[in-house]
Amino acid sequence: MGRILCLDLGERRVGLAISDETQTIAQSLDTITFKNEPDLIATLKRIAAEHNISEIVIGNPISLAGKKTKRSNMVDSFQAKLQKFIDLPIKLFDERFTSQLAIRILSETYRKPHRKKAAIDKLAATIILEDYIAAKNKN
Repeated sequence: MGRILCLDLGERRVGLAISDETQTIAQSLDTITFKNEPDLIATLKRIAAEHNISEIVIGNPISLAGKKTKRSNMVDSFQAKLQKFIDLPIKLFDERFTSQLAIRILSETYRKPHRKKAAIDKLAATIILEDYIAAKNKN
């Protein structure tokens, strides 16, 4: 059983989290700042190879009503592009409220906005991965 890599995909940054080998514990990785999708895909391929990734989960920013949004359409498009270059299962998972929870948790930790944004992204990815692991283990 390999590790799960989770992405909290933004327009310029991607928060990353990874599971342990047993897929029971989630921990944060770095936040990646990228210039374009080909560079991001190359970085994700390298990370997947380095960490023995067996599955990728991308946070799906659907609306509170459970409907597609402009951002979720962007995530769908990125998932399709990534799937062409990485031969692993790539799943979408509901990420509603994860950024707000991360902001609440980190509200007093970081005073400088640029540091806080990167921390929020990787903590949000960790929360998404924890929720995904919990849902997967229920089944």
